[in-house]
Formats: sequence, structure tokens, C-alpha cells
Amino acid sequence: MSIKLQSHFYIYFIASLAFLTLPFLFSPDLFSGESLFGISGFVRNLLGYIFLLGFFFANHFWATPRFFFPKKYVKFAVFLLFSIIFILAMPYLLVRDDGRRPPIHLFENPPIGFDNRRPPPPDFIRFGGDEVVLSVLFVLLCFLSLFLLINKRLREAEQNRLQSETRQLKAQINPHFLFNTLNSIYSSAVIENAPTAAAAIINLSDMMRYVLTDAQQEFVSLEQELNYINTYIALQHLRLQDTVQINYTHSQTHLNQRIAPLILISFIENAFKYGVNPYKKAIISIDIELLPNLLTFKCRNEKIKQPIDTTANTGLGLKNTMQRLNLLYPNQHELNIKNEETEFYVFLSLVL
Repeated sequence: MSIKLQSHFYIYFIASLAFLTLPFLFSPDLFSGESLFGISGFVRNLLGYIFLLGFFFANHFWATPRFFFPKKYVKFAVFLLFSIIFILAMPYLLVRDDGRRPPIHLFENPPIGFDNRRPPPPDFIRFGGDEVVLSVLFVLLCFLSLFLLINKRLREAEQNRLQSETRQLKAQINPHFLFNTLNSIYSSAVIENAPTAAAAIINLSDMMRYVLTDAQQEFVSLEQELNYINTYIALQHLRLQDTVQINYTHSQTHLNQRIAPLILISFIENAFKYGVNPYKKAIISIDIELLPNLLTFKCRNEKIKQPIDTTANTGLGLKNTMQRLNLLYPNQHELNIKNEETEFYVFLSLVL
């Protein structure tokens, strides 16, 4: 049983127990000194609550999804009519009352000393206080079941919408990685005629394998995500050589925790794209610290003036990443970006 199903089971179980305590708490004979189970009126009322509870689960898990939502309203009305008649009438069929106190016990013959003649047929039309309460609870449980199911469907629809938006955002991000990496390999192999192109191609293959397979999952292990980041940084190191000083540190523990894929790479890619100057040695600092259920990410780079303004492309990648954070980690992340004149700094705290 999954954790979610297990929590739902406990909620239903505790709520059911609380519901079944109501006939005890509101019984007028609670402090009479007699056993409540020896009073036919109380036993009938308790049976009515038990049948109400059974009706709620039958309606919640079967009748409403099967009849109400598919708009089979006639069948749904028949189910409700049969249910209320059953709840009000069945206790009188199961518990006989000779009109005297103490009444006859549940499913037992009259005790010695009482009249053994067959009692008159029960009056199913009579509506006392207990029957009124049961009828009101019946209506309330109908609305409660409907409310819970509609709310569940709305949450499922919202979750599907968020997952769809997340897939679209990832689809926008992935080609961005591919194009930038291919430009790096082209620069090494053709323009600079460097022997590092073969290693760059291997790194690219590893990156694309991750993007096209593992990153399609909703969550991956931190070890997988860090391997992807390590490969990307190694590729940039092959391309840039001594042009940039890369200060990269990351924790080696808690790697089995789960994280949304490709959630950090946009910030790292932005640092390499706009923090590297081919004519001046630049410094890029990246630090990833892993704690139990918490990740902190820091990335700092110098701002280098670009000959061509490509701010729009970078803005799209960062904007998509921030949208994914809001979708996947609502109220579970803190993102601070300092875009100063000479430096760009990102701090991200993420509850895993």
C-alpha cells in the first residue's frame, strides 16, 4: 500500500470511528445506568448509523462515479431511494420491541417473564427524532461524498495541467542544450581544429542520452542529475581550456534523493554563456550542497559584454526554469538572483 493510500485509509478509519460515537454521545439513556445495548431504541439508532456509514462508502466509491458523473441520474436516484428506505426500515426488521422496558435484545427471543406473543409488525412510516436525524445525515453524507469527489477531480485536473506544462517547458529547454553544445563541438573541431572534439562528442552523447531518456521522468536521483552536470562542465572545460577558471564543488552524500531533472542546468549554462571572455580569464564558481531533504545551489560568474545581444534567448531559459520551480516546488524553494553590473549570482534553496 502506497503512503498516499495508507494515509487515506487512516483518515477514513478515524472518521468512521468518530461518526459511530455519535449515537452513544447523544443517547438520552447514556447516564441511565442501563446497558445501551439492552435498549432497542438505541440499538436501532446505532444500526442506522452503521448503515449510513456503509451508504457513504458505497455512494463515494461506487454509485456517484458510476451513475452521477456519467449523468445516469435515474439510476442514481433509484440508488438513493433504495438506500434511504433500507437505512430507515432495516433496523426495525432486525430489532423487535414489545413496547416495554427493558426492550428485547438484538436478534434474541423475548426474555423470560415477558410476553412471548409475536409483536405487531413494525411501523416503517413513523418518523421519530432518530429517523429525522438519520434522514438529515443521509442528505449531508450525499453532499459530502459529492464534494470530496468533485474536489478530487479538480485536483487531478490541476495536477494533469501542471504535468502538461512541465513537459512543454522541458521540451523548450532540451533543444537549447543541444544547440549550444553542438556550437561548442563545431568551435573545437572546425574553427580551432582541436583534438578535444572526440571527447566532446562522447560527452554530448552522454548528455543527450540523459535528456532523451532519464530526464523524461518527473523526478530522477540526485546522482543522475549531478552526473549530467558533471558531464556538461567537463564539456565546457574541454572547449574553454585555460580561458576560464571553474571552481566547482558538490556534496557526495544523500545522492539517492529525488529531484526534478534539468532544474539547475539553466543557471550553469547561463554562467558559461555570458561569463566567459575569450580574451580575458574569467572565473565561474558553482557550489551544490546536499543535506537531508534539502539542496542549496550557488552559482556566480562575472558579466562579460557580448558582441551580439542574445539576452532574449537566455531570458527564455531562466524564465522556463523559474516556471518549473513554481509548478513542481510551490512553497518549497527559495530563489534569489542578483544581476549586478559586473556579476551575476544565483542562490537556490530546494526542499526535496
